[in-house]
Amino acid sequence: MTNQANARRVPSSFRARGFTLIELLLVVAISLIAAGIAVPLFSKSFQGSQLRAAARAVVMSVKYTRSMTVLKQHYMAILFDRVSGSIEIVSMADRASLAGTSRFLADRSEANVGNEASTAAAITSELRKPLPADVKISAFEASSKGQALNDIYWVNFFPNGMSEGFVIELQDKAGKRARIEVEGISGDTSVEFL
Repeated sequence: MTNQANARRVPSSFRARGFTLIELLLVVAISLIAAGIAVPLFSKSFQGSQLRAAARAVVMSVKYTRSMTVLKQHYMAILFDRVSGSIEIVSMADRASLAGTSRFLADRSEANVGNEASTAAAITSELRKPLPADVKISAFEASSKGQALNDIYWVNFFPNGMSEGFVIELQDKAGKRARIEVEGISGDTSVEFL
């Protein structure tokens, strides 16, 4: 009997502890409210990150093309395709290939070719990178005339490290913009988020 008497006299602090149904429902309700507040903030942050990633892709493409042009000592170019929303780096066999840029662009437009080589073997595609889906090219301005054909913008890079300066503007679906300016002689790039 002493064992039964001791079992009944267990202090309340040693009894099984747990949560009531009301406490569990309260925690679930608070979690749902916090998630409801956080999800819109994360989605806005994600949109901004796509624009930053696209601007970074343009800057890195310029730096890559400039360094490869100097390293290989031949002419290269970057194509910004507004319709497909992509950046393409092309290599040119020699200086005479510069004259064939308009033909290369015309062949691409007529055949609606992706990243395949041009009919003129003097110009070949080396790398193609799509911009994020929610980012588009909204404006382009080059320091030289004749650098655009059917919404494809062409920027030449020369073996001495110089290029044709340009300004490109990117825009995401929320209307935020990034303006990237590349100085032709020094290759300095500046990015401004508008």
